[in-house]
This record gives sequence, C-alpha cells and structure tokens, in this order.
Amino acid sequence: MFEGPITSMIFFPDPVLEYEPKDIGLSAETVTLNVSQGVDLYCWYIPASKNRPVLLYLHGNAGNISHRLSIAKGWADRGFGCFMLDYRGYGRSSGQIHHEKDMTDDARAAYGWLRQERGIPAEKIVLYGESIGCAPSIDLALAETAGALVLMAPFTTLPDMARVHYGFRAPGFLVKNFMFDNESKIASVKSPIFLIHGTADEIVPFEMGRKIFERSASTKESYWVEGGTHNDLPQSAGAAFWDRPADFLIRTLGPHLLESGAL
Repeated sequence: MFEGPITSMIFFPDPVLEYEPKDIGLSAETVTLNVSQGVDLYCWYIPASKNRPVLLYLHGNAGNISHRLSIAKGWADRGFGCFMLDYRGYGRSSGQIHHEKDMTDDARAAYGWLRQERGIPAEKIVLYGESIGCAPSIDLALAETAGALVLMAPFTTLPDMARVHYGFRAPGFLVKNFMFDNESKIASVKSPIFLIHGTADEIVPFEMGRKIFERSASTKESYWVEGGTHNDLPQSAGAAFWDRPADFLIRTLGPHLLESGAL
C-alpha cells in the first residue's frame, strides 16, 4: 500500500489485527470514517467513564491499532475514553499516505467524529501522539481546540531523524512531503502539554524529546523514564506510564470535567 523509497523508509504498516478489544476485556465500538474517495479508516471507540476525557490516539509508524490495545486498556482502567485510529494503509484502513497532510486529515476526521457524532466538547478531547503520531497530533492541536496534548517520544524533524539513522542530510526534494517539523510547530501550541520520553530511546533520541519540551511555551510537564527505550515505556515506567499523565490531565482539565459532573 506504500510506494516509493521515502514512504517505505518511514511507514511500516501491518494489515493484520492480532487482537480485538474484547480479547483483553474492553468494550469498543467499531467505527468506519470516510475521509475521501478511496479512503476509509478503521477505528475503535472506547467511551470514557467518570466524566473523564477521551484520548484521540495517533499511533506510531509500525503495526496497527491492535498493537496498542494494552495501552488503551491502561487508560480505560482509569476511566478515560480512547478513540484508536488506523491511518490510511494501516490495518483495515484503505488508501495510501502520500503526504504528511494525509495523516493530519485522518486525525481531523476522527476529531470531527468525536465532536459531531458523540457531542464531546473540544475541551474534553486529548490529542495523544506516539512517535510519528506526534506530528499529526501537533498539527491538529494548531488547527482545532483540544483540552490537552500528550506526546510520547516525539522527534524534532524528519531530516533530523534521517541524520540519526542514515548518517546523511536528506535532500529537500526527497523529503519535501514529509518534513514533520515538530520542533518549529510546537512553540505555537496553546493546549497544555504532557511529554513522556525514555532516556535510553534507541529510535528517537531522548534529546529530541527534551528539545521539543523546551520549545513548547504552554502549560507543560514532562516525565523522563529512566532507562526507558522506544518500545518499552509501559514496562519500564509501570503504572506511572498512565498515572503521571492522567494526574496532569485531571489537574489541568478539572474545571471542564466538573462542568458535566463530578470527577
């Protein structure tokens, strides 16, 4: 589903869903979003309880939503909702990613569904980006109102990542559709930000996450997981992987949550 040398170096989708929400005790609604002709996104919606926010989960560049169910369950156990989106070309979603804007359009479609179909106030939607998913999360935070932004292992820019992993500066013509310039965009985000990154991340260097955090100008907190790598943060951090950002969200969004009932 992904063509061209750049897309094949960036995206590693898995078409097979290894698990269903029911396999780990989650009750979820299957949602299909029609973004455009030939692009239908396969998603799962896990409603919130206790008047908690709903996380719009934008995952990393490998696998699909089924591989993030254990993370979603941790949030569900704390009463938070979770809308899990597979980008075009991932899992059972059709279409292809040709430009970084495609990922943002997919995220915007999910945001619109939460607002229009479920009537969730913008202030109770948390944009949750994982690795490459931080890019559309930041883009959406700039385009729409959201209660908060949670970033897990964000990188600065794609050219920076190319230098780290391939030892060269990627020519502009090669990456012009996938700059993913999180570093410059994050400074304009007004939503509260929680950032989590492992200090031993072997994929996205820890210093990139620290730089994103330093560049952000909104209300913010960070959690640096000592010894945590790119794919083991829930295991390395334990319950704190969920508890630290959950505490931040409850403190930050408290007034909005109280408007519709007790915490």
